[in-house]
Order: sequence, then C-alpha cells, then structure tokens
Amino acid sequence: MTSLTNRVRRAIAAGVVVAALSVSTSCGAGAGTNASPHAAASSPGPALPSRAQILASMRKANDYWIKTYRSAGANKWNVAVYLHGDMAAYEDIHDPAYRAYALAWAKQNGFALSNDSATAPTRNADDQVSGQVYLDLYRDHPQRSDLTATVRSVQAMTDSSATNDWWWVDALYMGMPVFARLAQVENRPSYVDKMYALYHSTRDIRDENGLYDKTAHLWSRDQNHRGVFWSRGNGWAFAALAETLTALPAGAAHHSEYVTTFQDMAAALAARQRSDGFWNSDLGNAKDFGGPETSGTALFTYGIAWGIRHGLLDAARYQPVLVKAWHALSTVALHSNGLVGYVQPVGGAPAATSSGRTADFGVGAFLLAGDQVAKLAH
Repeated sequence: MTSLTNRVRRAIAAGVVVAALSVSTSCGAGAGTNASPHAAASSPGPALPSRAQILASMRKANDYWIKTYRSAGANKWNVAVYLHGDMAAYEDIHDPAYRAYALAWAKQNGFALSNDSATAPTRNADDQVSGQVYLDLYRDHPQRSDLTATVRSVQAMTDSSATNDWWWVDALYMGMPVFARLAQVENRPSYVDKMYALYHSTRDIRDENGLYDKTAHLWSRDQNHRGVFWSRGNGWAFAALAETLTALPAGAAHHSEYVTTFQDMAAALAARQRSDGFWNSDLGNAKDFGGPETSGTALFTYGIAWGIRHGLLDAARYQPVLVKAWHALSTVALHSNGLVGYVQPVGGAPAATSSGRTADFGVGAFLLAGDQVAKLAH
C-alpha cells in the first residue's frame, strides 16, 4: 500500500496534454470547458495506468452499485452526488444502462428538487445538487421542462438579497456548479453574480472571517468546527471550484480569484497526502482517526486531475500526487467485487471508517475521480 505496484510502474502514459479551451467536456465537471490556463505545465511525472485500466476500475465500481441497488433511491443529496458520478462514467464508458439508471431516478422524482414547491422554492444547496444530474441528462437530450424546478430555485435565490444560505462548506459543491452551469444554459449572468455573493459570504464573511483559512488554505466545515480541516469538507470545496471553473467563461468576474484559491488549496493538500496515497479524515492531525479515507481522497483526486488537464496545476509537481492517490483508490479502496470501501459515513467532522464502509456519495466521488484521471491517461 505504500508503493506503486509493478502494474502501475509499467503502465504507459503518452503524456499530459495541457489545454484550457480544447479539452473535452466531462459530465463530472459541468456543462462546458471554459477554464483558461493559469500556470504552464512542465513535463508529466510518474505514469498513470492505462485509460483502459482506469475505465475497468470505474466499471467495476459502478456495476457493483447498480447491481446491488436496483433503484437509486430518494431525491437526496447523497444520491445526486452518486448519479453525477454515474453520468461521468456513462460519458467515458458509453454504457446505456448508466444513463438509464439516472434517468429512471429523475423521472421517479419528476425532475424535482427535494423540499421544494412552486410556492416555496428551496434555498438549501443539498436540495439543489439534484440539478447537476438533470443538467447532465439535459446535455444530450434537452428537455426544458426537466430543468423547471432547478431554474425556479436558482432564480428565487437570485431575486433575493440574502447571501448567507451556504453556512456549511459542503454547500459550495452542492450549489455552486448548479448556478454556474445553469447560467450558461439559461444565458443568465445574474446567476453567476449571485453565486459569487453566496460563495464570498461563506469564504470571507461568515462568523466574521469566513470558513476559509487564508494561512492554511483549507476550510473549516462550519463555524462550530473552526480550525478543524475535515477531509471531505475540503474535498467538496476543491471539487466545487473545479466544476465551477469548467462552466465559467475565462473572462467571467472573479475567475482569477477562484483559480488562486484552487491552486492554493492544491498545494496545501499535496503537502498533507499520506505516504499510501490517501488523505486522513482530519487533514490537520494525522493521529485523529488516522487511516485511509476514500471520499475526501476521491474528491482531491478529481480536482488535481482536473487541474493538471486544464493547465492550472503543474504536471511535474502534481502528477506524482495523483498517481499515488489513484493507486490507493483503485487498489485499496476498490475491492475485488466492486465495493468502494473506506468511505466515512455521513457527518460533518472527521470520523472513523473501515475497509467495508461504503456509501453512494463515496462511489460517486470515486467515479468523478476516475473520469478525470482517465482523461489524462491517453
């Protein structure tokens, strides 16, 4: 677990092609690919496994989940995160069963948002993340009615003067990409402006100084956990920035600010990676629930791979981090039967997990990571 296998050492990488405006779109990263280069990437580091090997790991994980859970379940954030990953796998593997699984869930729930109604649109980001899946489905089969509830919720928040809805860091991932992607589909720049106001409140204003530590370059989960750098919470923020930057035009307001935070986070995360490729549940204390944790690791892997692909992270510096992380996910977290283990259960702070612990959102994060890593492994 502390070194790369011979299989990984022998894997051939044809190199990392860094392009900001010509990289193919990932459904796990939003509706468009508009992030522009911020830092030129140098030659890539250690080789990734082949694309075929990465896709095989993704298929194993997704097939296991769909076979085990014939119905995706209720219209909740955890299911939506999984299905967003499922749709990323569909884009890469082209198995129609993957899209059909997400579509059946969307139809079962009437393309609605949880805790939402026409007279009282939800303001809760956990409810809005279902819009990610609806936008994924919309991309290759546009049906305006499928976005009705999502548009209504985002529009209601945009029309409101309130900016303090995103009081916990997870909300950045649940809400930001929906605002950013929907702004492009609806041609509503006001959605991007509102998204920034909400983000700025979370980052810089909440509880006087915001949830983002500008020295550590990491996030507290909420004001009750200030100074505790929870792995998955930071994973949500890191992935949120990647997905938001994918959807935003390069010249969008605050684009460079998002990029800077993303790059600063990447450096902080790279310094905290375990020798086995995972990250601890607690990024600030290796002895606090020390051990492998998949959900945070997968979200970091997703973001780092995305950053290399889009020229925002230097390949020579970050590909060794990425290779170790994907090796950990695909050979330790992923069991031979397809179960993705070491997923910390639902919570809001570092906690214990184990080899057999899995969860839908953890599988979704694994698939999102695989999607971006596979796009590097040409």
